[in-house]
Amino acid sequence: MVSESKVSLPLTQLQVDPKRGLVYGLVGECNDEWTLIRSNFGAYDYRNRRIEKVWKVNPDTSGRGYYLIAYHLNAERRLLYAAARTPRGYRLVCYDLDREEVVFEFPIPLGRLPRLTPDGKELWIPNYYDENITIYDAEDGEFLDVISLSDYRPLGTHGATPLMIRFLPSGDKAYVTCGSDTPGPLLVIDVQKREVTKAFFVDELRYPVFLDVGPAP
Repeated sequence: MVSESKVSLPLTQLQVDPKRGLVYGLVGECNDEWTLIRSNFGAYDYRNRRIEKVWKVNPDTSGRGYYLIAYHLNAERRLLYAAARTPRGYRLVCYDLDREEVVFEFPIPLGRLPRLTPDGKELWIPNYYDENITIYDAEDGEFLDVISLSDYRPLGTHGATPLMIRFLPSGDKAYVTCGSDTPGPLLVIDVQKREVTKAFFVDELRYPVFLDVGPAP
C-alpha cells in the first residue's frame, strides 16, 4: 500500500491579485511516490514567497477534499466556483473561502471550465460531450437556461463541443472555443439573448482550447 504524504505540486491555472500580492491557483497533492491524489485550492504570497493558505474543499473524515479540475473566482475573491471530481461523480461546487464551507453544489457532465459573467450574476458551464452550455444563478445555483450547440457541426459528424468561455468586459458577448479533430469553430454568443450569432472556422486550427479577450483598443 502506498502511503500518503503532504508533497505538493506548484500552483496551476493562476489568477493574480496585485492588491493583496497573492496568486491563486490549484495545488496538486501527491503521495510519496509522486502520484497525484487530489487537487486543492491555494493562495501564494509572491511578495514574501510563501504559501498563504490552502483550502481543501468539502473534506471528508480523513481530511481529503474534492479533486478540483478547474475554477473561477468571483471579483471579490471570496467565492470559488470549481468543477470537481467527487465520490458522487463530477460536480460544480460553490465554496466560500472566508467561511470555508460549501454554499451549494450540483452534478454536472464533463464540464471543466466554469466561467462567471462579468457582473458575477450567472455561471456558464461548457459541457463538451453534451454539446451545450448550461447557465446557473451564481448566488444559489438555480438552473436558468441551456444553449444548444448541436447545430454547429464542423463536418457534419457532431455538434460543437465547447471547451472554454470568455466574456467581453462589457458582458454583452461571449466567445467559446470548441474542440474537434477537424477544424473546430470559435463561437460568438449574444449573452442577453443566449444565442449564437457567429461561428468562425479557422483553417488548420484543429483543436482550439484556450483564448482570452480584452477591451477594444
